[in-house]
Amino acid sequence: MRKPTWIVFEGIDGSGKTTQAKRLNEYLTAHGYRSLYKHVFDSEAGSLLRTLFIDNSFSNKVEILVLSAARQALLDELSEQVGDYDVLVVDRFFLSILAMQGRSEDDRRLISYLRRTICGPQDAHYILHLHTPPEDCRKRLVRRTAQDRIEAKGVEFHREVFDRYRMLLADEERVFDIDGRGDVEDVHRSVVRTTMSLLGAAPTQQV
Repeated sequence: MRKPTWIVFEGIDGSGKTTQAKRLNEYLTAHGYRSLYKHVFDSEAGSLLRTLFIDNSFSNKVEILVLSAARQALLDELSEQVGDYDVLVVDRFFLSILAMQGRSEDDRRLISYLRRTICGPQDAHYILHLHTPPEDCRKRLVRRTAQDRIEAKGVEFHREVFDRYRMLLADEERVFDIDGRGDVEDVHRSVVRTTMSLLGAAPTQQV
């Protein structure tokens, strides 16, 4: 059975990753690819774990375990349908835990261990990082009618996560930086060009 190509979107809150991941999935589907979009919490157990994570404040290690469990739950559900798709477009995976919860060397070791244990061969995916400055992201977040407890944090928190992303990405393979500062259509065109190159195809003229 041919395994699908994983395209994982990463970036801080407000960077545009969810918008662009969904737009990419729509583009691929419209152009003949069997594509599936999944947020990392889009599983039966993941939905419950998201509520647990968002509505409560735990120690950092407990947050790591809750978030890792959500990744495992997503993989469990995808294992039953993975053969039906050419491309899986995933909104965040383990790099986001390293960026947000990887505050100490001990925390990073724990996350890396869980990543190796849970991911296995699924860790060989492409990463599209939406590179959007924290100040721009914060302006987008404050315009939302509702923010969760992570989105509501100040720009200092998002700057720390942004800086950790940059440090982590330097050690990752298959990473592609996408400038997230443009308008939605310009960023979408960059995402499509990058993705189609990875899939060995050329974008259509409609992009």
